Amino acid sequence: KRADKSIRNAVDMTRQITDYTKLDSRVRPEPTPVVEAVREALEANEQRIADMHVRVHVTPDSNTQAMINGRQMVMVLSNLIRNSLDALTRADSPEIKIEWSAARGCVNMSVSDNGEGVAPEHASRIFDMFYSTRPETGTGIGLALSKKILEMYNGSIILDNSYSDGARFKLQVPQVIPESNSAQHGEAGN
Repeated sequence: KRADKSIRNAVDMTRQITDYTKLDSRVRPEPTPVVEAVREALEANEQRIADMHVRVHVTPDSNTQAMINGRQMVMVLSNLIRNSLDALTRADSPEIKIEWSAARGCVNMSVSDNGEGVAPEHASRIFDMFYSTRPETGTGIGLALSKKILEMYNGSIILDNSYSDGARFKLQVPQVIPESNSAQHGEAGN
């Protein structure tokens, strides 16, 4: 059983490294409903969420769209959810919050948990390739991959060091501006 897990981890790491090295050729911006990307990422982790009795709070906004490849957005969110689940193993009442809002042409998101947080000595290296705060279980690829994906679409991700109840990652990606809003703004400027 331990050998099977090691093989699965090696295959997963190989897949992630391959994905990382090919990312630049896979930039395909498309309107992606944020609520759908969040739903898919949660579904990909739903068994573990249920097994751990994690309460998940999600922003109910269903209209916001990000200009990013949908599959890659799901990959980013799924990585963050997995990291939260790893951090929640000892929490009494484990919770994950996924929030977003749109402002000034950007979708601002946060994924937070009430787990053990990120120790200050790890904060500066958390997005480095192969750096893991959990070397026994983590590959150190997920956050580096997520950062690269978001930067390919002129987005960003940071660890919010001011958050004291666990960990919170803040993401920003370009927003798809609805046609009616952009038409109104164009008319106002004339």
